[in-house]
Amino acid sequence: QLEKRLGVKVFHKNSTLRFLKTAEERAIFEQKFEGGEFDGIDLSYRSKPEGIPGCKLNEHCYQLSQTGYVDQALFIAGVRQHLIASNSLEEDTWIASDFVREAGIVKWKRVQATRLIYTQGYQNDSNPFFRNLPFRHAKGEILELKGPELDGLPVLNRGKWLLPLGSGSYRAGATYDMKHIDQQVTDKGIFEITDGIEALVDWEFEVSGSLAGVRPALHDFKPVLGKHPWFPDLVIFNGLGSKGSLLVPLLAKELVDHLEDGAPLHPEADIERFRKYL
Repeated sequence: QLEKRLGVKVFHKNSTLRFLKTAEERAIFEQKFEGGEFDGIDLSYRSKPEGIPGCKLNEHCYQLSQTGYVDQALFIAGVRQHLIASNSLEEDTWIASDFVREAGIVKWKRVQATRLIYTQGYQNDSNPFFRNLPFRHAKGEILELKGPELDGLPVLNRGKWLLPLGSGSYRAGATYDMKHIDQQVTDKGIFEITDGIEALVDWEFEVSGSLAGVRPALHDFKPVLGKHPWFPDLVIFNGLGSKGSLLVPLLAKELVDHLEDGAPLHPEADIERFRKYL
């Protein structure tokens, strides 16, 4: 429905092949598999990978068929264009002094509303109302690669992942760094990813691009959303970590239903669990 509305294709179906690196991982998977936890999921379990040219691994693995990826850059650009065209988005620099709270109303420049929802990601650390929440952000880097043109490849995942984009283009990742919270690409990150991919396949690759970002996360690795306990006109929607693409549609609807109709939030995401920090 979104693709039709935006006029662009953003969702691409592709299977995923995940390797079980250790005997412990294999035992846990087999217990769940035999116990029926994966019933209803299109999944095949193998003693070794099949049909992957140049694959270096000879480990147990499982392939999921009902997977895919969203072209986030194209998706966000399409949504932005749609919202601007419908006069629903105004882009500007947020300056705290432009924000005013008075008599149940929040004002920002020409905008007036009953609530303000903060969606600041890791920049929430500078938010005077929510900065005491126990965030534990994690930086991540990914690479754009050029390699052989191979058709029908699944996503490969063994600690590091390799995503085929078509026409010899690939995306690979990712690193996990909780010490350096910034968006700077590093030589260390590039080496870590390329080293991991070289352990997967014996293809020749060229690094054509690199990106770095920060996963906003709480210490319990669950999202946080809801009204500030002392300032109910201020709302937070954050802590989605690396699962934002999966979680945002569901949690955004839950938050709107909570704010408009008083519906309960999922307890694992409800800000109430962090009341003592605020």
